[in-house]
Amino acid sequence: MVAAANVQVLSAAYMAFVRGDIPAVLSAFAPDIDWYVPGPAEAPYAGRRRGREDVHRFFRELASTVEFKVFEPREFVAQGDRVMALGHYEGRVRATGKVFSIEWVMGWRMRDGKAVAFREYTDTQALGAAFR
Repeated sequence: MVAAANVQVLSAAYMAFVRGDIPAVLSAFAPDIDWYVPGPAEAPYAGRRRGREDVHRFFRELASTVEFKVFEPREFVAQGDRVMALGHYEGRVRATGKVFSIEWVMGWRMRDGKAVAFREYTDTQALGAAFR
């Protein structure tokens, strides 16, 4: 039951992201969330974040640099407090106009119905090419 509930929380957060409701996304995170997104040096949103406010800055930086055309979590795999979301996104880097199309895996650790850790696994080389 815990794994299914965790998937439900994260699925709702992804839907909120797609509609642009960042406060709803942030409400799925623990105040002390540990957040890590790899990326090229040109991507200001890449790197480690700690805490909900720092993650909020991530979303602002992401929105100012990238325009998503497609953002699709396609599958969730969950066991206990761990959830892996597998998906696809397509977008355009605002500064260069270059597009990208990438498969991703996003790993989550949950505690008491809130995300406490996040790691993205994606094609950073393709993102770097779009930023250059």
